[in-house]
Amino acid sequence: MTIPRRVLVGAGIALALLVITLGGRALFKRPAGGGVGVAADDGLGVGMQAVTLYFADPEGADLATERRDLVVGTQTSTLVSAALAALADGPLDRLARTVPEGTRVRHVFVDNDGAVYADFTGELAGGMAGAGLSQEILLLRSLARTLDVNFRNLKTLVILVDGQAVPSLGGRIATDRPLVLSEWR
Repeated sequence: MTIPRRVLVGAGIALALLVITLGGRALFKRPAGGGVGVAADDGLGVGMQAVTLYFADPEGADLATERRDLVVGTQTSTLVSAALAALADGPLDRLARTVPEGTRVRHVFVDNDGAVYADFTGELAGGMAGAGLSQEILLLRSLARTLDVNFRNLKTLVILVDGQAVPSLGGRIATDRPLVLSEWR
C-alpha cells in the first residue's frame, strides 16, 4: 500500500511547524527564578533575559524602573553588557535617561570575585561635564542598582571611559576606584 504524496507533504509541513513552534517557545521562554541572572538557552548560547532597568523618574528627582526582555548570551559578562547597553540606549517610555546621550558600552568584563569592569565611550564623561551633583548621583545609582538587582553575585563596579579609569564623571564623586553596588541602592 502506498501513501499518497499529498498526505506525505502535509505530514512533513505539520512536523516542520511543530518543530518551529517548540523551538521558538524554548528560545523565548522566561527563565526560572523570575529572570534574575539566568538566560533561557536554546542550545545556541542565545536566549531572552528579563531585566529591571533603573532610569530617572520624569522629574529627575529619583530612580524609577522599566522592565525589558533582552536577547542575550548565557555568559554573565554578556548579560551585564546587554543590561548596561539598554541603560545607555535610554528609556522607552515616560522616564528620563541617566546615561548621557550617545554613550555606548565598549566592553564588559566580570571577574570571579563579582567585580564588573564596564568600559564606556567618551560620551559618558563628556555628557556629565557641567552636570549637577544630583545628576551624577542618579547616574551612579542607576548603574549600580541595575546591576545589583539583576545580578546578585556582583559586588563592585569599575567604570572605565575609553579603556581608562577616570577620576570622576561629573567632577564631584570619585570613580577611579570600584563602586560597591550595595552602597548605591
